[in-house]
Amino acid sequence: MLAKSSANNNETLPPRLGNASPREIRNMAVMFSEEQASGRTGVAKVKFGASVGIAIAAAIGLGSPSLAATFKFEYLPGTSLQEMVGFEMAGAIWSQFLTDDVTVNLKVGGVNFSSQFGSDYNKVISMASPEKMLVDAAAVAALGNLQLDGNGYFDINVDGQTVKQNQVTLSTANAKALGIGGLGNSFDGTILTNNAVGWDLDYIGTAPDDSSKFDFLSVVVHEIGHALGFISAVDDNQWYASNVNSDPDSNDNGNTIVTALDLFRFSAESSNQGIQDLSAGGEKYFSLDGGRTVAAKFATGLEGDGFQGSHWKEADANQAIGIMDPAIAKGEKSQISQFDLLALDALGWNLKRKGNGNLHSWNDLNLNTIKQQAQNRVFSSLMAQILGDFDESRTYHRWANTNRSRFWQVGYFATADDEELFNQIAAAGYFQTADTDPNQPQPASVPEPGVTLGLASLGLFGLVSRRRRPQA
Repeated sequence: MLAKSSANNNETLPPRLGNASPREIRNMAVMFSEEQASGRTGVAKVKFGASVGIAIAAAIGLGSPSLAATFKFEYLPGTSLQEMVGFEMAGAIWSQFLTDDVTVNLKVGGVNFSSQFGSDYNKVISMASPEKMLVDAAAVAALGNLQLDGNGYFDINVDGQTVKQNQVTLSTANAKALGIGGLGNSFDGTILTNNAVGWDLDYIGTAPDDSSKFDFLSVVVHEIGHALGFISAVDDNQWYASNVNSDPDSNDNGNTIVTALDLFRFSAESSNQGIQDLSAGGEKYFSLDGGRTVAAKFATGLEGDGFQGSHWKEADANQAIGIMDPAIAKGEKSQISQFDLLALDALGWNLKRKGNGNLHSWNDLNLNTIKQQAQNRVFSSLMAQILGDFDESRTYHRWANTNRSRFWQVGYFATADDEELFNQIAAAGYFQTADTDPNQPQPASVPEPGVTLGLASLGLFGLVSRRRRPQA
């Protein structure tokens, strides 16, 4: 994300109903009416960056659906306990909307963007890099109602020229949802957050908790959206076209890239031709019926309106189109909207619906429950890791006296990272100091009541951390 002033360019285009189905028309008609304003401040905002990612598991469903997408996170060193909880919550939130029986595996964590990538990134706050794969257009033709010629090619508009293409780029997570590629438990991308910026890690509530910080949960939910397939090739094609040996029309396939989301990207000009539009600039919009009906506007690229094409059009100060808006202001909390869900529906994800057929909304979420369950998952995972690395040969056990049911352990962690994780858990309030025998080592700790059962299953009620001694 880069600092940028807000632009009032979120007007809604009038729909041209054409041959849209009743369901499509109904969904598009109620989208804005069902969404709450995001409370934007109208002050400086920052852009969401392009792709980069790693993760932990999360699967909770609205009304406990039989199937839900699962998110597993591998954390980069230095990721804080509270940030882990934020990633867990973000995965769980998406799980509440997606009923596909797939596992999305992500690498996640924070780095200092300026020192890692250079000074040009000092105002970028997050990046996502989904893993991608190429598939023949015939494999996804039904998604975008593609009209393929006898050789499997379809036409697209790129900077005013008609270009032929016979392949489509999918994020691997999207491919899993479509049952393409036999990807199983493969890695699906990386999400990085800039640890040099101030993060609001509270997560609960709809009003801004700290107007001087960026909402971590909103940002991570957004970046996971890219991994799910909300990506466009508009900026990639502009990059290729700017290189002397990368002419999009160098052959039938050329270097032109088309993503699954781009199959629903149109302009007034391309709609008249019955083809998609991957040009930068102008007015581009999301449409489910070949461009006849306008559902929402897309950003038009770094060479267009200045925002990457893998986003909705930047919103005004009152309301965002959805979580895939390209910018966020300090103190703002973004939400998954009906537009976001409709886009994922178009990409082939299965969405949970209410009894009346309507999609679930952000207002149906119980963030308090999601946060508590996320904390428990993070805690259990970290304690299992710490116990796995614990040096049993240097662990000494002593039972407390007969008036107590507790015991304590003294031992040595195999790595400094494990000791740091344990210290984070203690600092976050998962343990409280017990009343201990003065003859025993201090401090001895017991878990708070809410996590006692989880610890009992690990066989651990108190642990005093010590750095592992050098081997003789």
